[in-house]
Amino acid sequence: MAPTSRAFTEEKDIEELEESSVQFQALERRILEILREAGDNGILQREIWKKLDLDSRKGLKILRKLEAQGLLVKEQVTYKGRKTYILRLARKHEEIRLPEFLDNIPCFYCPYLQKCASGEREIYSCPKLQEWLEKDD
Repeated sequence: MAPTSRAFTEEKDIEELEESSVQFQALERRILEILREAGDNGILQREIWKKLDLDSRKGLKILRKLEAQGLLVKEQVTYKGRKTYILRLARKHEEIRLPEFLDNIPCFYCPYLQKCASGEREIYSCPKLQEWLEKDD
């Protein structure tokens, strides 16, 4: 009988896989964008869940990661009799700004980015990238 390979069965393995996904990274960027728009007043944590149609379990995982990286700060408040948090961008994040033209590059938001980077997909045959390269601005 051939040995079986270990599948992603432990929750820790599944969480690591999710955190490396393009969708997870896109949600991180979107949360930071929402916090930037909220400014110094911040935004209630639950409002972020509503704006992104995101369940709190996945959302809290993203917030923990962003907080650990020093990108956001949480302030505990009572809202309508319940404990919640107001979230704000950390000052450290406000100083870091990538050039806006990077948002136009299709690879940054492509669900196949990891596959192209690992060589599983051929980057030279990507129609979205070819269209972007040929586009006259």
